[in-house]
Amino acid sequence: MKYVKIAAGISFALSFFCISLVFSNSSFTYSYNNQLKLSFIFFGAIAFVLNLISYEQDRKGSALYNLFFWLGSSVLFLGLISKIMHFPLTNILIIGGLIISGFSFVLSKTSVGKQKKDSDLIDQL
Repeated sequence: MKYVKIAAGISFALSFFCISLVFSNSSFTYSYNNQLKLSFIFFGAIAFVLNLISYEQDRKGSALYNLFFWLGSSVLFLGLISKIMHFPLTNILIIGGLIISGFSFVLSKTSVGKQKKDSDLIDQL
């Protein structure tokens, strides 16, 4: 499962690199714009699926954190794909996905505060 997480991270990085080149509007990327858009969708979908596959092995966060994180990531990914395809109301999807993902990180910070204190761990020894 370790290699699945590594492959998902590499695929996500390639996807992020492709979409950053698309939105940079440089003259170099203009001629490869369609290939970069398809590469973003391809690598992003692979990273998303691989992260979902490795989800069962990664139990660091709470179930509520994972729900909001994956929901936000899904909405954000769909928003970016619809932005590439020039569909209407894509900014709402992108902003909504960012807000949901940001809320998941707030949830992760509050769940850390509910864990045992370090002094409790020493008392158990």
